[in-house]
Amino acid sequence: MKRNSLTLLVALIALTGAQAEEPSLQLVLESRVSSLRYGTSSSLTLKLSGAPVEDMIKPQEGIEPSVGPKAFVYRFNFKPQREGSFTFGPYFMEVNGKKLESNQVTINVLPEWNGTLGTFFRVNTNSIALGESVELTMETWQKDHDYISINPVHDESFSVSMGNIMSTSSGSGEDRISYRSRTWLITPRTAGEFKINKELFREFPENIKAPSFSIQVAESK
Repeated sequence: MKRNSLTLLVALIALTGAQAEEPSLQLVLESRVSSLRYGTSSSLTLKLSGAPVEDMIKPQEGIEPSVGPKAFVYRFNFKPQREGSFTFGPYFMEVNGKKLESNQVTINVLPEWNGTLGTFFRVNTNSIALGESVELTMETWQKDHDYISINPVHDESFSVSMGNIMSTSSGSGEDRISYRSRTWLITPRTAGEFKINKELFREFPENIKAPSFSIQVAESK
């Protein structure tokens, strides 16, 4: 396992309303994916957030409130040079004399594409605890640019959110290959066996092989 360490000593002086003992500041590391195909890339985001950050900009004439997350953001790209497991963090930041520590994020880099054209599904795990999510990824390699559009159904037994979307191409002329991946984060709402198959989607295409996974969902401890 390769461990990447990076220490960020950032002098963010005079955060409005922030004191050294301020407990609400958080340093959070986020990744768009938990698994990645060798030969592709993704990004990670380190966010400093909390009440002091939110209170920095006071309402005044001509200023519109931010509609996005109120945070200081540092984003960096990750293009793996090998397959395997990569762990990032914890990262550190010192603000007004207080040392903050981020969480860790692990990304599993899968082997390079084996040359088989088509659409394939994979999951990042076969077992989770109640409240956790399973990452479902659809990968397509093809010589044309036809877009495969499928969307999960709405169901009370689980919630789903969009993850990463990636599109690249390689080669030229008749050798040109288009690659597209799309991920969903699926969170079952009850413990037990959770099945991922064509019934999870609306109007599933007949020309591609449907996913068939059984996810074991354990009760939360």
